[in-house]
Amino acid sequence: MRYRTERQLELERDFTAAIFETAGALIMVLDSEGQIIRFNRACERITGYPLFEVGGKVFWELFSIPAEVKQVKNAFFKLQENPQVLNNYENTWRVRDGSNKLISWTTATLRKPDNTLEYAIFTGTDITTSKRAEQRQTVQHTITRILAESSTVEEAVQNVIKSICNILGWDLGELWRPEGAEMMQQNFADFARPDSSLICTNFWSNPSIELPEFWQTLDCLASILALGCPAHLGDRFAGLD
Repeated sequence: MRYRTERQLELERDFTAAIFETAGALIMVLDSEGQIIRFNRACERITGYPLFEVGGKVFWELFSIPAEVKQVKNAFFKLQENPQVLNNYENTWRVRDGSNKLISWTTATLRKPDNTLEYAIFTGTDITTSKRAEQRQTVQHTITRILAESSTVEEAVQNVIKSICNILGWDLGELWRPEGAEMMQQNFADFARPDSSLICTNFWSNPSIELPEFWQTLDCLASILALGCPAHLGDRFAGLD
């Protein structure tokens, strides 16, 4: 009887391990400090890291992009009080090749007798491609609406830049045009000539960023923008640096 019970437990353990390793979903097990205990093959494939490289490391320090580290850390420790806080939670992972992956997570928790968190089980899906398709469709619809509602091209351009930045989560957006020519009338061959020049005619920025720092960065990049053409800022922005 004892042998059969032990054998049954062994089979259940092996069955669980097989599901964990072969599941198409990302599955990650963390301890109460956020350190990685288990990391299935799907996680290894998408991140480029095997378990032996990530085991024992805090997952938000390893994978979260800098802008999300504090947010992800705070959300994880809220699991102590609310096991559902990270269900349908989306965050961005920076993987080994330097690219970003948007992951949608659900969680389950295992607790000690005193109800404190012992382990957190994260199950995730890579939604990077579907999210981009959704954003692309939203951008297209937004541009169509703005063009229909705007009384001038200039008004439309400025609103399009702002809307695209808001949809994609960008802090800055600029429009560069060939100097001395309307954007839609410029022949590509003329645009690519070595003596062509680009001018920054429109921009939008998130109010939370410091513009002087932006202009310093932009000034450094101006000479190497698109196709290697010379470039400079329009006169309308002269007083902003």
